[in-house]
Amino acid sequence: MEKKHYKTKNNVEKVFEELKLKGLISKNIKLKSTFWTLNFQAGLFSRNVIKYNPKFSNLKEDVIRFILLHEVGHHTTGSISKELIGAIVSFLVGLYLTISFSNFLGIDIANINIFETCFITVLFFYLFFSIFRLLVPWMKKEEFDADLWAMKQLIKHYNIREPVKFIKFVFKEFERASQRINIETKPSILTKFLNFLEEILTYHPSHYERILNVEMYFMKER
Repeated sequence: MEKKHYKTKNNVEKVFEELKLKGLISKNIKLKSTFWTLNFQAGLFSRNVIKYNPKFSNLKEDVIRFILLHEVGHHTTGSISKELIGAIVSFLVGLYLTISFSNFLGIDIANINIFETCFITVLFFYLFFSIFRLLVPWMKKEEFDADLWAMKQLIKHYNIREPVKFIKFVFKEFERASQRINIETKPSILTKFLNFLEEILTYHPSHYERILNVEMYFMKER
């Protein structure tokens, strides 16, 4: 008789199923493992996917619970993805300013040489990133709101009594895991490229800011 081989679930998959059973994650949401994301990410173009990098599959379960709930919180709080809106606004405004400035300089975009192509390309990306940066404070609020939603669920369903202490533990463990992964695995060209984009387009608050936001919120709740 042929034996059946069952795939052992990693910690992310286990916690994901656990949160589904508790009703904290909708049944129609799927989990996707991919190296095309740095760590964890809720789908920008689909509300039904949470992506994670398999390198983080062995994080501690408490840490994974917070991270997955944070990703779900982006949609559960009712906010549209401000990252996507920010990118679209930055693109359109950057493109408009680039064309306008090019016309002002007398450059015919329909018939440009190599030098003018390079100039316009650099100008566009400079404007794009500059405008995106201006929108960062507006986009940070979505991250803060997702943190608070996740923490409220953990308090309610997992009896977390010290939210500030808990979120400090989460970030400490996440940073430790990130450092270990960087040491154990030589970053690929893809990883380096994703890190580069993350540094340029980052709108995430620092861990310190996120801890402070949780601390200030629950101090007011007392």
